[in-house]
Amino acid sequence: MVTGGVAIARRRFAWGKGLLHAAIPVVLLIGVGLIAAAAGWFPSADAAGELVGYVSLPLFAGGLVASWLLQTGRRGCGVAGFVAVALVTAAVGAGVLAFPLLIRLHPAALSEEDKRFPEVYWTLEDGERFRHPTLGFSLPAPTKRFTEAPALAEEMRQDLNTIGAWAWAWQDGTTGESILVSLAKGPGAKQGDFEDFCHGLKDVIAGEEGVSVVRDEVRWNGGRGDYLLQIMIQERVHFDTRCISGSAGRRSSYVACVMTVAAQPNWARRFLAGLEAEEPAN
Repeated sequence: MVTGGVAIARRRFAWGKGLLHAAIPVVLLIGVGLIAAAAGWFPSADAAGELVGYVSLPLFAGGLVASWLLQTGRRGCGVAGFVAVALVTAAVGAGVLAFPLLIRLHPAALSEEDKRFPEVYWTLEDGERFRHPTLGFSLPAPTKRFTEAPALAEEMRQDLNTIGAWAWAWQDGTTGESILVSLAKGPGAKQGDFEDFCHGLKDVIAGEEGVSVVRDEVRWNGGRGDYLLQIMIQERVHFDTRCISGSAGRRSSYVACVMTVAAQPNWARRFLAGLEAEEPAN
């Protein structure tokens, strides 16, 4: 093309180079998401993947437009576009790495779904069952021979502190028989996570000398887990555990476990069979 005697050559856009420029911020952000998921800063790889996925498309489009501007002679606009894409990529990447840490440091910032795990949660139904008012699972109410054992519950809380679990306990002061309940957030959404949780629990409980495993069954059906562990201590004390998984919202899950320490297993196993998962309240 000739204008006023001066020839102006239009530059052509190279799609290969443009796609490469557009992919760079997306690949970097995916890498950050994988690091966050592998380090356990997010509750799951899915959570990190969802966050990265929300911004990948606009970043890809922005990188492609910036590359087109740069390649077709609009250098100033192209450079400005790349700077904008780089700043957004850095900001989102920093958020992926820092936000989960900030949530842990500032519990007040927890989402409404996180607040579905209150410290005191039991509601009594007809004097026979305890039920979680938001998560929905329920279990038989301990009989009158059992009284609350806050010291035992606190000891259990300390043991489970690394996974952020809550714990409650009741004990028969005459026989020493006990009922313990724990509630952990996170490992109940997927079969593999639930199985890993159960295997880890078994290693902790059954790893002591004089303990023998009688029954160890993990089942997964319809998106829910159900675990039963029966062990004997010194061939005379029955320590039975049952865990179930359930939903705590769109992006969260829980595992509830009931453990019994009994001289005779009959009442304890009937009690464990009464642990039921239900749909959480809205």
